[in-house]
Amino acid sequence: PQVRRAAVEALGRLGNPEDQTHVLACLSDPQPMVRVHAARAAGAFAVDAMAAGLARLLSDREWIVRAAARDSLCRMGHVATAAVTRALWEGDPFGANNAAEVLFQTGATATLIERLLNEPEDMELRRLVERLMTSSGPQIARAVYDQLEPDHQTELERVLTDALAVVRKRAR
Repeated sequence: PQVRRAAVEALGRLGNPEDQTHVLACLSDPQPMVRVHAARAAGAFAVDAMAAGLARLLSDREWIVRAAARDSLCRMGHVATAAVTRALWEGDPFGANNAAEVLFQTGATATLIERLLNEPEDMELRRLVERLMTSSGPQIARAVYDQLEPDHQTELERVLTDALAVVRKRAR
């Protein structure tokens, strides 16, 4: 495991695109410390396949692996948005919460809410924002809400009445 950990760490530092498959393979290693270093190394390869591999780690049983995956996905920015959005539904509650945090940190949440306020009849977008708000912890949901202008807060409340009720209940 120490050799695999050191190897994947070196591959991440080198950042050679030819090494992506090796880093991806290490994301599934049975040893948590190898997965941690693979998740950190994966941040050097901002491609969809790597983002998808990292998004799966948002539900890893080891908190340090989840944290490393979350940090790398945040560094990837918009490249990771699609994979992280899928993780809102595919993972366990920890994974969904981590996905919501990544979307918040990368600005994707603000973009989605802005789109929803401009297109409130888009039911798929509404469902996505509802899932995002209910999956995030109350602190993130509150931060999202507080960043909005008062008239946008009112409009978001109107559009997402049920989801915001769940968020408020959790915050109590």
